[in-house]
This record gives sequence, structure tokens and C-alpha cells, in this order.
Amino acid sequence: MLDEIRSLFKDGDYEGKVEFLLLGPWCGEFSYETNWWIPECRLQVDKYSSDDDKKMIVVVVGELGSQPLYRDFCDYYIPIPHNFGDEHGKEIKIPEMRDTWARRSDNKNVMMAEIPKPIQDFYNHICNKCGEYGEVYKYSPSEYIKDKRYMERPAGIIEYYTPPLKELNLVKDMIQNGIHKGLKHGRKPLISIFAKQRYRQGELDFESWSPKLWEEFMIRLDEFGVNILNFVIEGSAGFLELDEEVVKKYPHINQVIVKNDVPVPLIDCMAEKTILGYQMAVLELTDMSIWGSTGACTLNYFMKYRKPMFVQHNKNDVWRQQFEWMRDITQDLHQIHFFDKYKRNEMENIPVDEMIDEFRGWLKSDFKYVSNEEFIKKVEKE
Repeated sequence: MLDEIRSLFKDGDYEGKVEFLLLGPWCGEFSYETNWWIPECRLQVDKYSSDDDKKMIVVVVGELGSQPLYRDFCDYYIPIPHNFGDEHGKEIKIPEMRDTWARRSDNKNVMMAEIPKPIQDFYNHICNKCGEYGEVYKYSPSEYIKDKRYMERPAGIIEYYTPPLKELNLVKDMIQNGIHKGLKHGRKPLISIFAKQRYRQGELDFESWSPKLWEEFMIRLDEFGVNILNFVIEGSAGFLELDEEVVKKYPHINQVIVKNDVPVPLIDCMAEKTILGYQMAVLELTDMSIWGSTGACTLNYFMKYRKPMFVQHNKNDVWRQQFEWMRDITQDLHQIHFFDKYKRNEMENIPVDEMIDEFRGWLKSDFKYVSNEEFIKKVEKE
């Protein structure tokens, strides 16, 4: 990265001509990243705009795979290594880095608020290296993130997302030449499924639906004359992978399993394909999405070409997906439906019949779809 910066100046003299804004390190929960941290980052970019005679370079330090979220303002994205070594050569493993910054730990059901020292040291090292080339401005997450999560309209700059082009084309090809290929009577509507599954200390957590009931629900969606695409991140605790025999037995069920096999680079990785890029592409290219009970469902709120979404959510927390700022960017939650009949500890055994009936009732309601693109154009004119 620094060699590239040096090459920007033909005479090799970059001193006094470049400055850096170092944002991070972010290693917290995904929904906190999209909802509060990134809008705050944009504010900081706006605040530290460069003088005319200096080049401002924005560097983000965060988790490998999240770089598509920062494309509109980030020059270099540096991923945090998952393994560190201390001064004695001993490897330090951080198996769940997202268990910091407002995340329930698998070991302690508490809200953590401390960036692990190896991650902070890594960020400081990047800052020090950049400091050899120009002035460095630092901005890191702090306690204010937990305060902002309950504000109706917290300070921040929100932008809509589109999928990275590489992932978009790959998913488009998969759908056109796989799921829709050979259909004689026109394609069926395609629904993407994000079946939230999370285990804590070996037990299904208090807001996850039983895997067998998810499977039964996906099978019964055939009643609606649709195809479904079950999205899975390989090895992730947050998604449900269906057995291959189930996928083979029911023609309307399709499954895409993606994995992040990109090696952690020492410099910018913005051009690499990511799991998140695939997920964003699936959201854009399918006709509707169905989600389990997770705050990560708000990713769809930020999609420029947002499609309708049906969300199974717990009664305790559903209000956290309906703040005023969320309504502002989704046409007042237009075509977003929450099935929130049950409390946290009642989620595991929700009857499939109830989910099917709720979904059917929603589809039969006043289902007038207005594309998010039209809404954005209207807001821009105003």
C-alpha cells in the first residue's frame, strides 16, 4: 500500500503532500457495523476532508470480507489477521473476533466493550507505518456505539449499496444457467432464504428456529409456486446448510454454499471477491428474501435495489429493526413484514403452519411493490 502511495508522486517527494484517516479497528457485530459504525465513518471522512494541496487517503482496518461496505469512501481496506504471535513467538488465536463491541460472547452472556490487545496493536502498527509518510488522523469505535443503537435518528451518513460486479455476475450466471435454465413455462419467482442458526455453548440459542422446522418450511414453500435459494456460508454458525438429499429430492429447493478462501493479504484487498459480496448479489437478484431472527436482516435495508422481505423475529427485539432512520431509508418499511408473535425463548418450536399462514396472509395483503430505485430518485429530487 505504501509503495503505491509513493508512486503517486512522480518525483518521489510525498512529504507534506499526503495525510491519512485511519478508521478502525472494527471487530464487532455485523449489524452494529452497518447500522452505526459505517455511517459514523462517513461523517469522519467528511470532517477530515483534505486541504487542496494535500491528498487525503482513507484507510479502514476491519474484518476480512467486509470491504464491500466501505467502497464509497475507502481507499485501502486492511483486514485484521485472525492469528497473531506475541513477542515470544507463541501464536495467539482469536476464534470469534466479532465477540467484541456489543456482542454476546459464547462464554459470557454479557455486552463486551473492549478491543482485544493484539487487534489494537495491529491497528497502531498500521497507523505508525502511515505516519512515516504523512500526518495521521485516527478514529476508532468507542462506547458511543452502544448509545447510538437506541437513537431514532443518530448522526451519520447513509448510502445505499450495490453488489460488487464480480460477485453480481457470478450469481447472475448461477441463477440464469442453473435455477432458471430449462424452464418451459417461464421462470418462477425466486426467494432467497437466510435461515439464522446460532449455537451457544453447544445449545441452539434463544432466538433460533429448529433446523428441522426450517427444512419443513422450505419444503412447503413449494405450495406458493416458487423456487428458493438457501444461502449458506460454509463453516459459519449463523446459517443452516440443508442435507444434499433434501436438495435433490425437492426440485424447487436450491442451495448456494460460499466460503471465504481469500488469503489474508498484508495490503489492500478491495478487489477480492467476498462472502458479503455474494450475499448482496443474492439479495439484488432474487425476488424476495426470508430471514430468521437476526439483526443482520437490516443489510437489505441498505440495498439500492431492495426487494420485499419477510422476517421471522422475536417479540422482544423486533422494535430495534424499526427505528425512524430505518423507516426513512425503506419507504416506511415498505414491503418489509415481521412475524413477531413469539418471545426469545419461544422461537425454537414455532409451528410451521403458523409461519406458512403468516406468509400467505402477507402475500394476499395489499402487495403493491414500489422499487427502492424509484423511492431514491424521489428523495433526491426533494
